[in-house]
Amino acid sequence: MKKILAIMLGLIMIMTMVSSCSEVDENSDITDGTPVESSTPEASPVETTNDYIEAGIPDGIDYGGDPVNIIHWEYWYPLPNEFDITSEDLTGNPIDDAVYKRNLYTEQLLNVDLEFIHLYLETGNINEMLDWCNRLQNTMNDPTTPVDIFASYSRCVATATIRGLPQNLSVYESLDFRKEWWPQYIKDEFDIGGQMFFATGDISTYVLYSMYMIFFNEELVGQYGLDNPYTLVDNREWTIDKMINMTSSVYEDIDGADGETAGDFFSFTLEWWGSDAFIQGAGFKILEKETNGERYMKLTEDFTSEKFGSFIEKLGDWCARDSVYNQRGYDESASTAFKEERAIFHMGPAEVGLKLQEVDFSYGIVPPPMLDPKVQDYITTICEDYTIYAMGRNCLEGDRAATVIQTMGYYANKYTTPAVFDVTFKGKFSKTEQMMNMFDKIRGAISFDMGLLYQRQLNQINDWPTEAIRDNVEWSVKASARQIQMVDMMIGTLSDNLKALIELP
Repeated sequence: MKKILAIMLGLIMIMTMVSSCSEVDENSDITDGTPVESSTPEASPVETTNDYIEAGIPDGIDYGGDPVNIIHWEYWYPLPNEFDITSEDLTGNPIDDAVYKRNLYTEQLLNVDLEFIHLYLETGNINEMLDWCNRLQNTMNDPTTPVDIFASYSRCVATATIRGLPQNLSVYESLDFRKEWWPQYIKDEFDIGGQMFFATGDISTYVLYSMYMIFFNEELVGQYGLDNPYTLVDNREWTIDKMINMTSSVYEDIDGADGETAGDFFSFTLEWWGSDAFIQGAGFKILEKETNGERYMKLTEDFTSEKFGSFIEKLGDWCARDSVYNQRGYDESASTAFKEERAIFHMGPAEVGLKLQEVDFSYGIVPPPMLDPKVQDYITTICEDYTIYAMGRNCLEGDRAATVIQTMGYYANKYTTPAVFDVTFKGKFSKTEQMMNMFDKIRGAISFDMGLLYQRQLNQINDWPTEAIRDNVEWSVKASARQIQMVDMMIGTLSDNLKALIELP
């Protein structure tokens, strides 16, 4: 967006005030210094101390209209644009309006000019990720194009990190990761050797779309005499065993084809890779931090434990039952079954809600179940198709870029997060106070696992558990001692790469 836009908007507001004969609206809610709300997203914000305080940035900061370059990708599925929305793009879509406000208000509060530069990424396969990182690196090598901020597919940014492309965010005071628009444990989980090279949260609408949750058809739950999932969650009784018990018997052959097919009626539907949500929800991770100083990361003890093996095999046995449809292909058959009222439960990312806007049945959402409520709380995994933000190694004004990231996160929490909820879950009978509270619970429980990010560097170990569940095989066969030894060596190499990054001047 250009400074001229802000000037024009200001003139429009002045003209409007004159035409109204300077009448004051007694119902105006401009009492706390927040941006003016109106039916037109072009409305200019009132820049006051309140916004600076809430965002956690210095009062009255002014960067003189300087440009801030943001290199970004775009989601490969047809989801609303997360990045550059111009006034010409506005069609009344609430999410587009909210992203536009986030950008405009950030520009006006800080007096900066956000320059969005699209670096194309078609899919998340390994070769394309490497190509994207190569092009990012080439851009950084051009002294005429400083990369203040880059934002891309999660695994792209992880790969870019071990190449030394981002810089440490922890040194900038304006980036306060205690604020509510950052996931609660993000600093603990993304911190590497006392440094933090990337972050995500409400600043990324794709994070909100990618949160795994379980959808349930309220009418079918009642029809089959099942316990109310909301009550189970509130009473901390929504566990893996409870879920399996509730979804192991109801199945009906509807289409008349031999055997289980996508056209039948199921207790539960999911995509096979979505089993990550069960694994993380149960408190298991692939990688954890090393504490003895020799490495930055190590394979978790749980990953090779009998407890973990039994858990994987339990889920494999459950998914092999007729009552569960574990979609193997990359179609939409699992979510379609739920949409067509042929499934009581469905697990998928929040974006499934976009497909349910016109359904005529009432549905709810709950987090993935816990394994043991005595030792854990609900944990939300996010599908890897989300955006991570980082600051370029060649960024010349780190304080300014850090303040922009913090401010975009603040306005995202204020505008885009409510918009995503309202649009995603606007089915005829679906949006209730219970659902809104559950959405906040799920969002507040977001967790990360470095093992899911460093896919290429760890021989795709992230897929081992979900493949074992899909194929219903013994964990000891899937994760043999030889394979574990090979991955352990790869973790050592990853740790060496991260150590080299941390030691960069």
